[in-house]
Amino acid sequence: SLLQSMMLLFTLMGVLAGYSSSRYVKVFDGDEARWKLTTLVTAFFYPGMFFGVFFALNMLIWAAKSSGAVPSSTMFAVLVLWFG
Repeated sequence: SLLQSMMLLFTLMGVLAGYSSSRYVKVFDGDEARWKLTTLVTAFFYPGMFFGVFFALNMLIWAAKSSGAVPSSTMFAVLVLWFG
């Protein structure tokens, strides 16, 4: 339950991180294409790496038939929240 909450909060924080990084790039550089790329990379890359590691570890836990594995419906809900 704690791991699921952490995963959900980290995914939602990707939106805030993308917004703040785009504002920093726009304030310091001002290039039109650069802030868009920075926003996309920040909003998708960092939570994506975290989700990938979390998914791989969850598959290992699931393969061991442990009760600590996160249900696939919860994983799908996190993906829906991440991609909007």
